[in-house]
Amino acid sequence: MTIFHVHRDPESVDYLLVTIDGYPSKRWPAKLFEKEIQKTSFSGDAQQMYKQLGEIETKVALKQAIYLLSKKSCFSSELQGKLEEKELDAVAIENAVAYCMKAGYIDDDRKMEYLIAKAKDRGFGPFVIKAKLRKVLGEDKKLDTYIDACSSKQEEAIDKLLKTKLKKLLLTNPMERKKAINYLQRRGFDIEAILSAIRSRKQ
Repeated sequence: MTIFHVHRDPESVDYLLVTIDGYPSKRWPAKLFEKEIQKTSFSGDAQQMYKQLGEIETKVALKQAIYLLSKKSCFSSELQGKLEEKELDAVAIENAVAYCMKAGYIDDDRKMEYLIAKAKDRGFGPFVIKAKLRKVLGEDKKLDTYIDACSSKQEEAIDKLLKTKLKKLLLTNPMERKKAINYLQRRGFDIEAILSAIRSRKQ
């Protein structure tokens, strides 16, 4: 007969220790798993019990994923990181994230397009936008594709800033032109695009 036992970790009461036939099987955060364990009727041999434990892990990971997304939308990589912080099983996290993407709770492409458009509206250039999103997404080829697309339209964005935030600067004055160039570079625009836009304004 297979013996299943759950008890608080004597080293930390915030965790539950799960043993099967006396062997440690799982160490779970109590606040996330306690209720699920209480609702589950464990039966069968050790293999069946391990399967039940896996189902609990997936259920908890999915519940946490949906809860996090209800608070704030995020990229799949962000959601994965947040679930890892909750010390959930890697396979359960992968399944939960995949489910959320399939169900349409997460759309990385749409969110990336939205954030890029928002940053452009605020007057940021491709270098700053890429740096901001790189912190979240890491090395993502799709990000490079989107940034390359908006890089080709830099002069329009620069011209808009020259007409609004920088309209008081006299671009024919070397000192004021330098101020404009420095400002636009800090906003993340390419120097060649900046100079081209300024030349167009001076003509």
